[in-house]
Amino acid sequence: GTFQKMFGTWTVMPGIRFDAIDRTIASPARPSTTLRRGYLSPTLHVEHPLTKTINMTLSYSRRTVQPGYEEISPYTVVTGPLAIQQGNPRLRPERTSAYELNLHYSRKSLEVGLILYNRETEDLKSNVYTVNEEGLNVFMPINVGSKIDRGAQFDITSPLFKRVKGTASINLFSSRTPLFPFDDGLYASTFRYTGNATVEWVGKQECKRPGDIVQVQLTYQSPYRDYQF
Repeated sequence: GTFQKMFGTWTVMPGIRFDAIDRTIASPARPSTTLRRGYLSPTLHVEHPLTKTINMTLSYSRRTVQPGYEEISPYTVVTGPLAIQQGNPRLRPERTSAYELNLHYSRKSLEVGLILYNRETEDLKSNVYTVNEEGLNVFMPINVGSKIDRGAQFDITSPLFKRVKGTASINLFSSRTPLFPFDDGLYASTFRYTGNATVEWVGKQECKRPGDIVQVQLTYQSPYRDYQF
């Protein structure tokens, strides 16, 4: 549910979201498991022109991702010759709070945009691995802690010559993820950045036939580390 209202040059749209799960898992001659949960998540979007050429948008949202059936089932599932999956009925859903600031500058044919965001995920889901008495690998989903993602995106679009337009974008990504489920003090921190640039030429339109388009694009990705958790 959302509601939008204008206060002068400010546009405000608050909202509320309800997520619920009601699930019973049963098997003959085995105890059943019932899971009932409900969550209220607020949202807020604010838009305001700072000047005639600069527009600002602020956003906040909260989302809940419920676990799947096999993740909460108390019964084991064979996933390979030497591997089984054990569900976790106490597994909590992942809940993410996202904050975003968007600034957009527009004047004639020049477009410039800047986006800053911060996302915090509570009860991040991962797997813990053990070996049982029969020598089988057992993995079970658990909640390991909180993950933080931060980043920025800068875009610019401008004409370069007649029929030639240029576009460039830079993206920054930073994250902090818990390394071990039973130690809140150990995290993996990663940072990377990407960039791309495009030069586009548009030919003349002939009668009703649109002009030809030629694009040259350059993309770059920084080196980064990838961890297996």
